[in-house]
Amino acid sequence: MNQQSSKAIKRLQADLRELQSNPMEGVSAAPLDNDLFEWHCNFVGGPDRDVYHVILYFPTTYPAVSPSAEFMPNGIPLGVGANTRGKKGTKVCLSIFSDFAQIHTEWAKEEGTGWSPSYTVQTVLLNLIAFLEQCNDGSWPVRSKLTKAFSCPDCGHTPNKPYPPFLDQPQAALPKAIHPDLTCYATKELYDPSSDAIWGFGVARNGTPQNPQLTSPCEFMTLDGFQQLEVGGGQAESVMREKLAHFVPLVIGRESKLFAAQFEKSMLEISGHKDLASACLFVLPKLLNSTVVTFMNGKRFASERALHGFFFLHRLFLWSAIHVKGVSVALEEKIRAFVKEPSQRDKKATPNVGEWLALLTASRQWTWTEIAPAYLDEANMRNVMWYLRDNASLGDLGMKAEQRLQLTFPATAVSRNLLAFQVLFMDIAKPQGMSLEQICERYDANLGFPTEEMEKSLKEAVGRVQQLRDYAEWYQVLKLAVPSKEELNGQLVSAVDRAQKTKGYNYTSNASRGGRGGRGGRR
Repeated sequence: MNQQSSKAIKRLQADLRELQSNPMEGVSAAPLDNDLFEWHCNFVGGPDRDVYHVILYFPTTYPAVSPSAEFMPNGIPLGVGANTRGKKGTKVCLSIFSDFAQIHTEWAKEEGTGWSPSYTVQTVLLNLIAFLEQCNDGSWPVRSKLTKAFSCPDCGHTPNKPYPPFLDQPQAALPKAIHPDLTCYATKELYDPSSDAIWGFGVARNGTPQNPQLTSPCEFMTLDGFQQLEVGGGQAESVMREKLAHFVPLVIGRESKLFAAQFEKSMLEISGHKDLASACLFVLPKLLNSTVVTFMNGKRFASERALHGFFFLHRLFLWSAIHVKGVSVALEEKIRAFVKEPSQRDKKATPNVGEWLALLTASRQWTWTEIAPAYLDEANMRNVMWYLRDNASLGDLGMKAEQRLQLTFPATAVSRNLLAFQVLFMDIAKPQGMSLEQICERYDANLGFPTEEMEKSLKEAVGRVQQLRDYAEWYQVLKLAVPSKEELNGQLVSAVDRAQKTKGYNYTSNASRGGRGGRGGRR
């Protein structure tokens, strides 16, 4: 038996435990005694509540590759979608199965549809039940007659004595998870603090080689699970089928013995750099910044994952600042140069100010209030290009102050909210007076997750941010002195004037056509 087969067997055993510990009414499934890759299943369906017998064939590359499903006996009419003859029964055409992938080539291109390695046997059965409920084309009398007459020669199933039998009570207890979220979505392995398994996140890569866009779905997985998906499916995918190009290890409770070596390998591979400190400062701020965007813009469940993911990535960034030679010195210098040297703030020196701001989350020397004037000055300039595109009237330097403030405030909502999140996060997760080491200890005591109080406070604060009515309330959230309307108008007018005269900050040059600041692109 090869390594891939043994991993598939381990995963199938986990799926079986799930079914035995959480039996579904009118559903049963189990592998053959002599073949763990062939499962026989029953479920009750149709107007007459007949028992339908289905065989699932699992590849040795499961869960990277989906199983195949066949309704028994061969020739049973399935009125929904295409169907064809299988090994023993009738194959069913559903997007979660690969049997008809050569016909439906569009499935491979659609994120969020089709097979996902996070699916289990239980998921497959639920999809089959839903499929059967849609088979209302009038052929159910024929299906009913065939199922009532079918006996399976392989497992011994008969209409009067279904096999596998239906379970009313749990037959086995699932291993207790240390934390409900710490389950590898590929292998279903639970986090074990005594194990040296490396846990982390998958990373998607887009953009150019020189300036990649790095994002993570923030779904927990083991390195072994990531590699299993690569071998089985060619490229690892997230639960929503987003292509994952890289794996980033995390610090969860304690460092695995193999963590440091994998961390270095991942950072160098993703960045293409030869120096580890440079690689860390290239990769981690990008991931932190893109995760903030996902949290602020995402739907509920994506936002929940992104919020937890941001805390885990922050813990990882702190690890690099403490343990990787050169990271702390370099990030402090990057912050100093931006604050003290205006030439280091432009787009050439600092392509993305959101990524630059992430440096502050691992700084020992700088606070938000110290860097705020420089940051806001540059951010105001970068916002101009985008809001002028939507409302050219804001380019009029003589516009009345009240009108400018009323129009600019909603036009900059996205970038302002992203900044507010970072400030609120640092206030809660990196309070003044707490060292980086103490922050790490607090994370590790909770397996890398924020405490309930931290998470609650941040969510409530972000909720208030999204309800802000004017600049005065926004400055209060940022814990900065509220400027007068005249002062603020002067800052905005200056930003518009300078942006219109500066290459790369307006639409008059090709250099200006970068990603949208504060909206998931470059800021």
